[in-house]
Amino acid sequence: MKNVAICYSNAGDFFQEDDGFQKGHYDFIALFGKATTAPDKNNDKYNTWRKVFKPELWTSLVSVIKAERAAGRPAVAFLRGVDVLDNKYAGVRAYKANVLFAFNDNPTAEFKDKNKEKLKATEKAAAETYQSMFKAKGLDNDFPYISFTYLSYTQDLTDLLVRNTYHNLKSSRHLEEFIKEVRKS
Repeated sequence: MKNVAICYSNAGDFFQEDDGFQKGHYDFIALFGKATTAPDKNNDKYNTWRKVFKPELWTSLVSVIKAERAAGRPAVAFLRGVDVLDNKYAGVRAYKANVLFAFNDNPTAEFKDKNKEKLKATEKAAAETYQSMFKAKGLDNDFPYISFTYLSYTQDLTDLLVRNTYHNLKSSRHLEEFIKEVRKS
């Protein structure tokens, strides 16, 4: 059994009733064969060449993440015995894995308290943080959600994203389970 950790940048629209996550995160949901199809240069469908998990796993992942968030815990899920599918395009052979899915999510109250001075910068609107396609994205009201259209991030933003991810993982009840599995192998 392999152990795999997957961290993904955003979880904010994961919880929208209109399924905004599936509409805006093709790169991630394509792993489950759930992205809107779009032909690539070889005329293979986007879902096909990226898919490494069964589509049914998506439902399990969403259920766990929503339950964690509803309980005020970080958006982290640990799924055991996941079928990783054979995918010649991705160079993946089929195997079973325990997968820790961690999403960069809303900062917890504890994180906000520990980092309140740095987070004051998030009170600025994006327009006030000198952002454009060609300038680094700084801290703004959207933290920790980062648009993929920005080509670089300021040091302050990068530092807080790393701290937030670390805090969420460390605060998750699933991380210890995952580490136990890694130590067994």
